[in-house]
Amino acid sequence: MRGLIAVIAIFFLISMGLGLRIFLKSNATVLPVLGSVPSFQFTDTSEQDFGLENLRGQVWVVDFIFTTCPGPCPAMAQQMSRIHHQFRSVSRVHQVSISVNPAYDTPAILADYAKRFDADTRQWHFLHAPEEEVLKLTVEGFKMGNPDDVIAHSQRFALVDGQGQIRGYYLGTDATSVDQLILDLNSLI
Repeated sequence: MRGLIAVIAIFFLISMGLGLRIFLKSNATVLPVLGSVPSFQFTDTSEQDFGLENLRGQVWVVDFIFTTCPGPCPAMAQQMSRIHHQFRSVSRVHQVSISVNPAYDTPAILADYAKRFDADTRQWHFLHAPEEEVLKLTVEGFKMGNPDDVIAHSQRFALVDGQGQIRGYYLGTDATSVDQLILDLNSLI
């Protein structure tokens, strides 16, 4: 009789666990697909080619910055650094900061900038490309920024899933918005 009660108790606990998992999955946030990132190939701080193919299967956050920016870029970099340090141990989470001032922001300048934020450049990538390519990716790919002036960049971060689909936009200078990005990022990993 005790054996039967033990079997029933185990069955009950397993059933409760499965039911809870189904409940949690059905109540999980489903992020919309807002677009797809087009293929790109830029240069990283090691002067190596780096692009969309390097990010396949990864969840990543992208922003557009420049190192001499006196305005929102330092605040954006601080928020990106917060994300970077929170997910540093999660190998499938990456951050990508793309310079909108390639005439000044060489790979060497970007490498120095990365050091200011204690960035592990194997996970937080700082990218350089010709201005026309950056402008095209910003405006046509991510649907943010000013089509007439690459330096007049957006202050938004974009969250991208492992298939290269944009899943959310967040104000990169606002801690509350970045808190939501972190929650949404967790739902993708």
